Amino acid sequence: MRVWLLLLTLAGCTSPVSPAPEPGPEPTQETAEAPDLADLPRRIHTETNAARRRSGPDPLQWSDALATVARSHSADMARRGYFAHDTPEGRTPQDRARAAGIDCRIEVDARTERVGVSENLYQTTRYARIQTRGAGPTAVRTVDWFSDEDLAARTVQGWLDSPGHRRNLLDPLSTQHGIGVAPDADDRVYVTQVLC
Repeated sequence: MRVWLLLLTLAGCTSPVSPAPEPGPEPTQETAEAPDLADLPRRIHTETNAARRRSGPDPLQWSDALATVARSHSADMARRGYFAHDTPEGRTPQDRARAAGIDCRIEVDARTERVGVSENLYQTTRYARIQTRGAGPTAVRTVDWFSDEDLAARTVQGWLDSPGHRRNLLDPLSTQHGIGVAPDADDRVYVTQVLC
């Protein structure tokens, strides 16, 4: 009998079932604007040359022509959502450099010449973290953006940690390079470095 009374008492304490609330608006953004990345290529240039100085090769000179090729490839990857040295149509770094009128010939010794550019790619996000506090219409989303300095350091370290990219970055025969960056709609950053 006691159990029955307890169940009746508890049943009287429940509230009637109400329909689920309508989905609210997106969380409010509470953060500074994302960095515009305009200075990122020059910062990567500085980081690259710092890495070269630590390892022995001469610093690379900046090339606007190589930067144009690099920027175009980064923008293409960001726009079409791929990440590769070759485009979906099979155009290689050499094809893109030749199409831009770049003839990269490096004298290895008195009888040997190396022909063609080398290329490094890197992909990262523009943000260190995204945090959402609360839920529904009162939620607040905070984005901690990487600075250009952080992105440059991450990019060059990523290349140094990869044997093939490290070889390109520290190649003593390369004398110049250009860097291009492009973000996509999801705040991924595509970085291309073309060396000659």
